[in-house]
Amino acid sequence: MFVRHLKGGQIDSLAFGPDGTFVVPRQLEGVLVWPDFTAGTPPRALPYQFIAADGSRQFDNPHGRVRLSADGQRIGCRGWFRPVVYDLGGALPVPFEAEVMNPIDCAALTPDGDAVVFSQARPRFDPTPEAHTRLSLRPVADPRLAADRWTLELPRWVWDEAAFLPGGRFVSPEGIVPPDGGGPAVARWYVRDLATGRELAYSPPLGRLPMQATAPPDGQWVAGIHTKHLLAWQPDAPDAPLVERKNDGRLHFTGLAFHPSGGYLATTSSDATVRVYDTARWEVVRTYAWQIGKLRCVAFSADGLLAAAGSDSGNIVVWDVDL
Repeated sequence: MFVRHLKGGQIDSLAFGPDGTFVVPRQLEGVLVWPDFTAGTPPRALPYQFIAADGSRQFDNPHGRVRLSADGQRIGCRGWFRPVVYDLGGALPVPFEAEVMNPIDCAALTPDGDAVVFSQARPRFDPTPEAHTRLSLRPVADPRLAADRWTLELPRWVWDEAAFLPGGRFVSPEGIVPPDGGGPAVARWYVRDLATGRELAYSPPLGRLPMQATAPPDGQWVAGIHTKHLLAWQPDAPDAPLVERKNDGRLHFTGLAFHPSGGYLATTSSDATVRVYDTARWEVVRTYAWQIGKLRCVAFSADGLLAAAGSDSGNIVVWDVDL
């Protein structure tokens, strides 16, 4: 077990790269990258400044959920007002142009690092109220609105980032918004074609809005969390019933990650423990107790031999996986 404390408060997200690099987005610091987190060496900080369309140098503030490309060379996360993609090669960050000011947007870097699946919910005063969300695929090479490879106008709210599946597919969390704006009446996970955005399948009604949609490399499951509830669904068996597990006591789930084998799912809660579920039975088979504060996020290394969790007090723990 290796523990490190980062100044500046809670760790919202962390990730391992395919070559063992370790990545943490930090507000007012940039994206921190360690070649080997357990070596105890200081991180490299990717700059959080970029060149705007008018040529001026501006600043952003990386935070929120982090995604890495399969080759580990590009990193996607949230900025202050927009999604931003960082390049380990040293290029300045790429900010993505929004359709409207202050949209509710979500973006997920594709596994090849070439584009983002980008959703933008329009304000209620938009002149086309029947289209609540603009869902698109935007290339990293050209982050302008006009460069979208495809665009869908959805009469639904896309409330979270996409999760990616094998075979050029992704899962989009979408809900139908009642006319009175009282919240989604029906929420589902939609499987879509990454090349076109075309709808391929959808889940049964979820009954709640699970966040952090996540899938293992084999795509057998997609899972998400909502307060005390863990939900999972099989995209290749869309009519199969949902799996739902409730957390112990009054604790809320805060993060989740699949083991690369797909056989296990780790969750963090608003306590100091990591619970690991066997995805064959969806029962807890392992509990790790780390006294580093309330946990916020969890990740596995690409080879499945290491795991890491971050806390609300700025602590990160990395340990050898024993499953």
